[in-house]
Amino acid sequence: MARLRRLFALWVGSPAPYLVPVAVLLTLYHQLSASPWLTNQPTWAGASARSTTILFLAGPLAAGCAAWEMSRLRRAQIAALAPARSVAVIAAWSALPSFALGVVCVLTALLTAVPMVSGVPGSLDPRPVVIAVLVVAAHTLLGAAAGWLLSPYLSIPLALVASYVWHVYPRAIEPLWIRHLTGSTWTDCCEVDEMADPRLFVATAVVGVSAVASALFLLTHRISWWRGIAAGLALAAGIAFASTQLNAMTSRPVVAREGQMVCREGAPTVCVWPESEQLLPVAFPLLQNIATQLADHGWSTPPRAAQTLTGDSVTWPIYLVPQMTEPMMRWSVLTGLLPPPPECISLSGSAAGGVYYGYDAIGPVVAWLWLASGGSADSVPGNSLISSGDVTLAEQVLSLPQDVQRDWLDRNLAAIGACDVRPDLRPAP
Repeated sequence: MARLRRLFALWVGSPAPYLVPVAVLLTLYHQLSASPWLTNQPTWAGASARSTTILFLAGPLAAGCAAWEMSRLRRAQIAALAPARSVAVIAAWSALPSFALGVVCVLTALLTAVPMVSGVPGSLDPRPVVIAVLVVAAHTLLGAAAGWLLSPYLSIPLALVASYVWHVYPRAIEPLWIRHLTGSTWTDCCEVDEMADPRLFVATAVVGVSAVASALFLLTHRISWWRGIAAGLALAAGIAFASTQLNAMTSRPVVAREGQMVCREGAPTVCVWPESEQLLPVAFPLLQNIATQLADHGWSTPPRAAQTLTGDSVTWPIYLVPQMTEPMMRWSVLTGLLPPPPECISLSGSAAGGVYYGYDAIGPVVAWLWLASGGSADSVPGNSLISSGDVTLAEQVLSLPQDVQRDWLDRNLAAIGACDVRPDLRPAP
């Protein structure tokens, strides 16, 4: 009973419980006013990642409340009393309401995603939820350390601003892998054919644990220079290790998904993930028709079409989502026949270490694929890739002998798939 009374007094005396309604409303507003879904195909992996979208709010709230709580204990001069418990234990106990406030934000964000995956095959991925809770714990203890060491007029604003900047600013700078240190980039995962890079979990977990260790070094009755150095080294070591795991990542920390696909035999065999099985009745006959039509024009499609990130000589990568109409689906699967972008292309579209001329060839080649696969010239989807001139050029090429068409395609596909190669769009050289 005495312990319950102390716990009740702790919660009543902390600002965190009073901020819970505000935090929940802000979380709901952020989650529901943003895009209804972060990917075009709802998946449990994407739903689980929604738990990290609110860390920019959960972290600062938890850190600021913990700083206030510990600054209050600092003003009470508990360090001058005979220590019955360590400051770290006192901080962990006192900051419990602050930590709970951050966890409520995380769980609220997660719960907003559950209705979106109702009936979708799969189950919750616990990894982003674990990372989100660990990040909240780390920011809570670092805020408590700031409150213990600094004046409340400095520690509370510092905890709020530093936590917020840590989550927001790295997304605006390069190199791109720096943003993954925060633990909030799980939100960039996952399309149906993707899963989170396993290195992301390892790296963000190490950074979280190192931040907790750094805070514990600072939460002591008598701070000393060696504890300050140890705290800095603990955090630096965690970030250094994480950088070795993350430095090869782009802005999206994903890899090709692994697991059992649902397949239907044919020419080509069509394989989709369980979440997309309802698309097979439309996608399968469409792909059979496209493959037959293209074969009549001398284009051999791979024997297997699958929802994968990349393709090869035996796999035709296709992108399918429930919202697609038949023309949209035709367009999507045809673009999967293009060569993958060369490695020298950066995210900004410019070539690093080379000049990319392939953009000029994409429109005419896709227009040729559209017409050769049975699409009509007046039904080409309107977008920035294809102009009316591209369609006219593709019609001219289709009127040529098949070997000339093949030469034209080979020249321009080579330009699309490489840097420093200029396309040759003349119908006949």
